[in-house]
Amino acid sequence: MGMDLIGADISYNWHGWMYLISKLNEWGVDTSEFRGCNDGDPISKETCIAVADAIEHHLSELDDVERSFLEPDIDKWRSCDGCEQW
Repeated sequence: MGMDLIGADISYNWHGWMYLISKLNEWGVDTSEFRGCNDGDPISKETCIAVADAIEHHLSELDDVERSFLEPDIDKWRSCDGCEQW
């Protein structure tokens, strides 16, 4: 159980989802579209691109474990047309 992002083909367990949101907040990314429940609310294409850009920009600040968790989804965040949170 966790957060499935339909349209981006990304899934996170709850710990990973909350970790991502905390890092995005730390990096100044607007996370107002992000939810803590699986309700189908959308995340816009613009926000998805901002997520990809932030992860890519901050990769060098992450340790190996954090990097291996976030880096594989950069292209998925960047190339989707937005997604739904389920």
